[in-house]
Amino acid sequence: MFVVFGPALSGEFLHWDDDKNFLVHERWRGLGFEQLRWMFTTTHMGPYQPLTWLSWACDNALFGLDAQAFHRTNIALHALATLAVFALARSLFAITCAESGSTRRTWSAALAALLFALHPLRCESVCWITERRDVLSGLFFAVCICAWLRWTTRRSRAGYVLSVVCALLSLLSKASAIVLPALLLVLDVWPLARLRLTEFASWRARIVEKLPFVALSIVFGIVAIRGQAAAGGALRSLEDHGLAARAAQSAYGLVFYPAKTVWPSALTPLVAMPDPFEPSEPRFVLAGLVVALVTVSAWMLRKRAPALVTALVLFALAIAPVLGLTQAGKQLVADRYSYLACMPFALLAAGALLRSRWPDVVKCGVALLALGALAIATHRQARVWHDDESLWGHALALDANDAEALLHLGMSREGLATRHAIASERVRLLREALGFFERGEQCAKAPQYSIDIAVVCEKLALELPTESDAWLAQARAALARGFERAEQQHILEPEWLFERAVVAYRSGEIAGSVGDFRAFVALRPDDLAARRALALALLQLGR
Repeated sequence: MFVVFGPALSGEFLHWDDDKNFLVHERWRGLGFEQLRWMFTTTHMGPYQPLTWLSWACDNALFGLDAQAFHRTNIALHALATLAVFALARSLFAITCAESGSTRRTWSAALAALLFALHPLRCESVCWITERRDVLSGLFFAVCICAWLRWTTRRSRAGYVLSVVCALLSLLSKASAIVLPALLLVLDVWPLARLRLTEFASWRARIVEKLPFVALSIVFGIVAIRGQAAAGGALRSLEDHGLAARAAQSAYGLVFYPAKTVWPSALTPLVAMPDPFEPSEPRFVLAGLVVALVTVSAWMLRKRAPALVTALVLFALAIAPVLGLTQAGKQLVADRYSYLACMPFALLAAGALLRSRWPDVVKCGVALLALGALAIATHRQARVWHDDESLWGHALALDANDAEALLHLGMSREGLATRHAIASERVRLLREALGFFERGEQCAKAPQYSIDIAVVCEKLALELPTESDAWLAQARAALARGFERAEQQHILEPEWLFERAVVAYRSGEIAGSVGDFRAFVALRPDDLAARRALALALLQLGR
């Protein structure tokens, strides 16, 4: 595992949520009462994930803010999740392939675990420190189902208790496990054969035993929705993203993840939501037709191919919370969403190979070929996630008009310029950043690009005093464009007010800067730099 994901071991904190989670604020740093209280009550940036915060705090207590240590823990947790998937596969194959023999089942379970673990789609969850919640939640998710199988096959009370506890731990890591009650009901139908769809008494008994899981899912589901709703407009309204758009997005996701599982090419950190979203686009219409065809086929094959149908139903249920029915964020789909949802495909592929009539030598050859190809592709994808430049450079190579890549590459150049000691290099890096932001402004309607143009122009005014007036004029024009777009889209970041105040102050419009400085300080009362800037402006005015 550490070899395949090796490039991540020397990786950095990304300026894509990693900075906002770990570098900007400090409330999570420590294991005291105040820090623990914050972890178990916060929905910082949307998710409720106290156990994940606790794991990051432990890393910080042991190693400090060492990105490599955080990456090591991510990979170690993924390795543990792989072992849990191995145990889950062994339990399932013992039920569905009892005739195959223990040794063959064990090797096939190992294949299933490795097909899951070494897939390039796992890179986003494993190599991005912020997404530790996936691997931690996935670990407890797999153990939960293993324990449940032990309860159903051996009537082990310890298995039942362990299953409920692991469901809770999985939900404390990430809310994705809210689908567990539905998944366990599907397993009751096949392969456990504990639930007959036409018998009410059978339904009642199976539902009653899952009431603890249902209660946990309801509670954590409500917390998750409230957290996203409170995260600065992350949760999109029906007016903004209608039912037709949500249905089209869901159909696209149901096709996207299986397709990328089979052929994991051109993986990118963000597949942005189209703006405007047109459900009649060919890709969405085609996805809807594919979903309809697969649904009808699955119904017809439900008795002849129960393993295939069960895997498809488990996938659809597991991916449902992130298909866009309750859309949060600007992504259409995301690789990390496949972590739990695509487990059934690995189990299905290994089980199909186990039950095939091919000679053992052929089976081994096919397995080694598949694992080798996946390991190479995953190693390459792990290099992509090493740092900001490699990540967004890769995204831009796939799509020259990727506005998000342009934004982050511009931010990366701007950050390098801030830290560089040589004036000429600072100017060069700032000009490169300006070029990325200007291209992004042409590709996207978000006001952020215009604001970032103003920031870079203001810095160039400081670096090139003989051209200061021209750069400040360009900054004021960019701010005007940015605030016009912000007003149209009904969004406003406090930092934009501060930047407009700074540009006005440097342009000699001291009186005009005071209002924005005051507004920013009211929104960010702990920002000492802003308070000092306001004080200087008031001193200039003799106030």
